[in-house]
Amino acid sequence: MEAARSLIRIADRVQLDRRANDLPYPEIVSACRGDLSAAVDRGMTRLTASDRPGFDLGVQLALFSNALAESAPAWAADAGHRLAAAHPGDRALRELAEFG
Repeated sequence: MEAARSLIRIADRVQLDRRANDLPYPEIVSACRGDLSAAVDRGMTRLTASDRPGFDLGVQLALFSNALAESAPAWAADAGHRLAAAHPGDRALRELAEFG
């Protein structure tokens, strides 16, 4: 669990590749809900300030936002709208659209 939490905490600064897909398991989401939302908020700050990293941060943020949709639907919906407005890239928009 601590390894997952550590990855989540750096997700706004580091490309997680396939590891990002491994993180949204229910037990990880439940235990790391605050860390997930904080990572999304920090990442959104980067995207809206045009501080775009050299990796697809948008898709990581979309995965984390979607992971929180069941436990924090209002927050996840707002995060999804904010992310879409930041023009995160096609992959992120597809992730958001798949989740609804």
